[in-house]
Amino acid sequence: MVKGHTRDLVAVGVGVTAPAAMAAALIPARDHIGGVNVALVLAVVVVAVAVWGHRLAAFVAAASAAVCFDVLHTRPYYSFSITGRNDVITTALLLIVGVAVGELAVWSRKQQAAAAAGSEDIARMHGVGDLVADGRPLDQVILAVAYELRHLLSLKACHFRPGLSTSDRSRIDRNGDVLVHDGLWDVDDMGLPGKEVELTVQWGDFVFGRYVLVPTPGQPIPLERRLVAVALSDQVAAVMAAGQPPTLGDGGHRPTESTR
Repeated sequence: MVKGHTRDLVAVGVGVTAPAAMAAALIPARDHIGGVNVALVLAVVVVAVAVWGHRLAAFVAAASAAVCFDVLHTRPYYSFSITGRNDVITTALLLIVGVAVGELAVWSRKQQAAAAAGSEDIARMHGVGDLVADGRPLDQVILAVAYELRHLLSLKACHFRPGLSTSDRSRIDRNGDVLVHDGLWDVDDMGLPGKEVELTVQWGDFVFGRYVLVPTPGQPIPLERRLVAVALSDQVAAVMAAGQPPTLGDGGHRPTESTR
């Protein structure tokens, strides 16, 4: 967290200084290349800051570029006043373009992060599937899924307990919803609730056990990841069902209404 915070501060600093340095460097050529070309060069600097930094850094870079263009490249020079109508429009466009590019950069980064997370989730499913296909012992599959759940859901801890739940804990439902005593929980904004949350391991109407999840407070968990968690628990249930065909007398349990 400290490292990320430091990088954010550095990005903001670059957002302030990079456009200013470029605008200053272009002063000797301002009478030859024209204000529009100067603005284009500054826009490129803003784009570079936006791609490397974050939204705030992009906004700061856009504001710095607009101010420096106004002060150093519009008449009267070294003043915040602008006498030319075209210079006013160029300055405004430089600011608008910088803000827009910043938003696009943030959106692009989010899409890349989502794609990377999706690839990781597929890899988790594939890894556990390989264990099942190789006929690995049930205990190994259970531990592997617990490990994947811990990283997938940003948990402090995760362990498996056999049989039906004997408590009234919150739980992740089959459709990915998180259910608490008074209804649905907003996991996307608030993270998993309480000290422990259960994820049932069941095959059809039979419950073999549940994973007890110890959440990290305030860590948002997207629906896509919760659905992957359910799918991982289903793989454990499939192994259990294949190894011990569930009947009412061999340790399988029909879920009560509170565990569905």
